[in-house]
Amino acid sequence: MNGFLRKTSSRVRGWARRIWRPTRAIRYRDDVCRFRPLPGVELLVVVDPSLSDPVSAAVRNGSNPNEVGLELMAQIVRPGDRVLDLGSHIGLFALTAAALGCEVLAVEASRRNAGLLGVAARLNGFNNLHLVNCAVGSGTGLAAFCEDGPFGSLAGDRVPRPVTSRVPVLSVQSLLAGMGWDQLSFVKMDVEGSELAAVAGMGPILESAQAPAVFFESNEHTLHFFSQTPQALHTAFCEAGYTCHQVGARRLTLCRPAEAQGPTCVDYLAVKASLPELPKGWEVAAGFTPAELIEQFHTDLAGTNPDLRASAARRLATAPPALLASPLLQTGLRLLHDDESERVRAAACWHSRQAA
Repeated sequence: MNGFLRKTSSRVRGWARRIWRPTRAIRYRDDVCRFRPLPGVELLVVVDPSLSDPVSAAVRNGSNPNEVGLELMAQIVRPGDRVLDLGSHIGLFALTAAALGCEVLAVEASRRNAGLLGVAARLNGFNNLHLVNCAVGSGTGLAAFCEDGPFGSLAGDRVPRPVTSRVPVLSVQSLLAGMGWDQLSFVKMDVEGSELAAVAGMGPILESAQAPAVFFESNEHTLHFFSQTPQALHTAFCEAGYTCHQVGARRLTLCRPAEAQGPTCVDYLAVKASLPELPKGWEVAAGFTPAELIEQFHTDLAGTNPDLRASAARRLATAPPALLASPLLQTGLRLLHDDESERVRAAACWHSRQAA
């Protein structure tokens, strides 16, 4: 098996499957949707009609669930640039980058998602989009995978989904070596909790003077699956010389690793040089005010999703005392002591002990 994996690492280009089944068969089984990621750009995206997840539903309804991130990417890349999409799902970033004239490597662990993206690449005629069906990590191997539409992840003791397959794992260094690439302009990363392992496998690409901009998801809920935190992820980028800005509704807010992450799940733009010229209507903030952070935490504490309530409780356990002194947050935490969800009560037990 080790020999097979070594051969796999050196033959990544052979894994770049642009299509999995005949296009005609897919067209009858799946939904082919017109998608407008940016003004003046129109694509065909293929979605699974049996899924009603937020991304598939948005594309099917003609809306753009990644509007802000795609706007930022369009400001950074130019035709001919190389783009790496880690956790490509059905390919909204990868397909858009290809439409902008970039050379794109899309990496997706789900065989089903990779199949949908492969068909979309062919329907759009994107010969500049290369597709690898694998997971990313710090090294090379095989791993158990849990399929779940856009939320599929590697398996773990805390992952609340059954294992559906075993998938190859490759590092970013191996992937780029297989493509013959030594430089990137833009990386998008959304790998459902495996972000730290993916960063560890990037190596020199993040340390070079021409290091790419990185648009990454920081989801405390999925990072917790693998005993990781948003602070650890943020720190990994800072140690590589990046500054990170949290991405909001046409606003970039500078954040530092030691600062609390208010929302459970949020995107960041990490850059080494100055920020790119932003689209009209965007603003840059030097940081969040205490009132903004309190409101972000309170939204999750009072929400209907137990995963968000549990995440807020875990994040507040290491929050600065000045933030925790907020009466609004103290009230929200006390309500979690008797939450209907056992995992929420467990996440808030540190506050229960303090209040006793």
